Amino acid sequence: MLQLQHNVEVPVRRAARPVPALMTRAQPASVGLAIVEAVIGYEWLLSALNKMLSPTFRSGLAQQMTMSMQGNPNAWWVALARSVALPHAQLCAVLVEVGELLVALGFFAGAVVWASGQFPVARWARLLNGGAIAALLGGALMTANYYLMAGETLPGLNPGNPFNEGLSVDGMLTLAAVSLLVVHVAPLRARATRRGRSADPR
Repeated sequence: MLQLQHNVEVPVRRAARPVPALMTRAQPASVGLAIVEAVIGYEWLLSALNKMLSPTFRSGLAQQMTMSMQGNPNAWWVALARSVALPHAQLCAVLVEVGELLVALGFFAGAVVWASGQFPVARWARLLNGGAIAALLGGALMTANYYLMAGETLPGLNPGNPFNEGLSVDGMLTLAAVSLLVVHVAPLRARATRRGRSADPR
């Protein structure tokens, strides 16, 4: 307490302590995004390791692709797969294995970005975010390819098959990757806009 001439006691205000990054208002949303991306990354990691450890994935991809082409309604995908992927099936298998592993690591990087609470301020968080964006793009392309390979088309109502999910896992993961991509890019755009306004001499 401070004591003045008239013996009036005035409380001394202590300086406010800085709020930790994880205690901001965005904490629930950031932690939620971190959990979602970690779970998806774990799914990608399992998928990659299953393929890498399988003795039949590389040798059996050509046969699997050939079976997927039969009766597939996506004619343009069938033509592309037959002319580009099928002749180089073993190389494609290796690329799929490595690609899925990199996608998993990118999702884990995205989880770290959100859990840290330092995005988009810290430079290291922005670098990790770049890896997450690349993983989201690559993951969306791969799951979209798997979706088409399974003979799926635009999702819609199907009352004749009520015991099946309305949208396959690959379709869901594609939509999730595109949605998360928007979430990862939006803070960067907002930050660039704020810096542009602060640099405006007017």
